[in-house]
Amino acid sequence: MNFTKIFLGVFAIAIILLAFSYWSAREKIEKKSTIIDNLKSDSSQLAKDKELYQSLAEANKMLLQRDYESALNVFSNLRDRSAIDDSAYDSHAAFVEKKRLEIEQQEWKVSTLQQEKEKLEKDLGISKEVSSILAESRSQFMDSLFVIKDRANARVREYRNALRQKEALIDSLRDIHREMLTFENEKGADIVYLGDVKDGMANGKGVGVWEEGSIYKGSWVDNQRHGEGRFEWDDGEVYEGEYSKDKRSGHGVYQWPSGQKYEGQWKDDKRSGYGTLYNEYGNISFQGEWRGDSPIREK
Repeated sequence: MNFTKIFLGVFAIAIILLAFSYWSAREKIEKKSTIIDNLKSDSSQLAKDKELYQSLAEANKMLLQRDYESALNVFSNLRDRSAIDDSAYDSHAAFVEKKRLEIEQQEWKVSTLQQEKEKLEKDLGISKEVSSILAESRSQFMDSLFVIKDRANARVREYRNALRQKEALIDSLRDIHREMLTFENEKGADIVYLGDVKDGMANGKGVGVWEEGSIYKGSWVDNQRHGEGRFEWDDGEVYEGEYSKDKRSGHGVYQWPSGQKYEGQWKDDKRSGYGTLYNEYGNISFQGEWRGDSPIREK
């Protein structure tokens, strides 16, 4: 009797252990099945993401090649396959249109400047002929002719400076593939800017064209000239040097079309500190301290 009870007890324990092992193994199998399903789902999503990124990379390549229609077709196909929603498609389409307009504006600007360059080259040739005739006629009315010749030479220098200015701007426009801005400075002048942009403002290296034709190429901070740069007025005058908050400050060189030149210190757009003024022949007219844009002469 005791043997039977012991046998039944052992058998019951064995049954319980088998049932526990069965349920434990089943739970592990279900967990592994869930993990496998999740991995399959992740793999499928990764494949979709990879396809989406490849399509976006293809569209960006088309934009660089200026194939805007093909780029829009890529975004349209992504929308049709529900890879992107209508809002994302509208955003991409607006970006493509913006880039297309920017490139068209840049090409138009380059074409216009090229025409101006050709006109300046023609005018420069005429000025050279005038200078040649004046040189051959110097035996008569010498005083008057020298005055006329000097004026003609000054005009030649102006044309050369303007030509260099246009050529530099054309080269800058061809090299710059960044953003374009239009803003108004503190003096109320409208400026068209091409270059580095941060927070919607000119920040970094870039070229600014003033509404009257003056050009600045150099460093910018928050839509202001700041750092090293070169400013060329439409009348041929040039400043190259340091700026601080849109004003000439620090060391800089200012040149007039006549050949005169000032090299030295500046503060708030005025000659201030030690500097040298050269006449049109390269001789020193004054060397010493300046204050308020005027030399300080010893009494």
